Amino acid sequence: MGRIVQYGFFIFLILALGNCQKSELGPSVIINIEDDFYIDMFEDISNGGNVFNITVKSIQNQDCLNAIIDYSIYSDENQITLSINDILEPASCIPGSAPAFVSIPLDNINEQNYYVQINLKDVVTNSGNLSVSSDDYYLKMNTENGFEVSHDKLYKIPQYTVWGYVGYEDENLKSESENFIKDLENISSNISFSEGYNAGYYGYFSISEDRSISLEEEVEDKLHNTFIFHYDADYQDINDLISSYCNSNPDMNFYVFNGKGEQLSCP
Repeated sequence: MGRIVQYGFFIFLILALGNCQKSELGPSVIINIEDDFYIDMFEDISNGGNVFNITVKSIQNQDCLNAIIDYSIYSDENQITLSINDILEPASCIPGSAPAFVSIPLDNINEQNYYVQINLKDVVTNSGNLSVSSDDYYLKMNTENGFEVSHDKLYKIPQYTVWGYVGYEDENLKSESENFIKDLENISSNISFSEGYNAGYYGYFSISEDRSISLEEEVEDKLHNTFIFHYDADYQDINDLISSYCNSNPDMNFYVFNGKGEQLSCP
């Protein structure tokens, strides 16, 4: 009887130690893993459509400007699974230092909730949810092991939105830049700054609480003034205004974008 008790206790001890090792090893690997990527959302309107994209960018710079992020993506009516496999050196490296980047289009995203998995090298699995409404996309991850979500909410750009900037190098041109924005604002009774724009991230730009906007892409001009309006009239009036300012101000750049994916600028 004593041997049976001793033997049973020995088996229990082995099992207990095994369970302790598993419970201690698993969390330590997950907690200590470094963030290698930024994950973000983007709605591509460049071709007149509204295509949802997941973007992946390496946190560290790579040795090639055209470094490749190897990934696989799966989506259906209920689930999105993204697997980030590795960063690869291209066959023909363009020398330079920059993050690797890829934008992954998902053209079958509807207004509903999706279960999301983001996996790294088949080792780390993260789960969460993507909620899609008529106004925005909201990504809520339960864990972010191996990556960092840059923006958890992406607002959709209303179709009748115009935004852009005036760029210049000489500070003396600031007043002329402001004049263009005033003339743009007064171009029609159909143009206004709608209070319906929420402060937040819109992919191409972000709106702050004071209603000013910052552009996501870097502007080459040393100085620039930005603007955003709601406009639901003919764009020919805006084209004519841009042409007028371009002819009289050759040292300035005028860019107007709209929610249809069009760009208006100096010829």
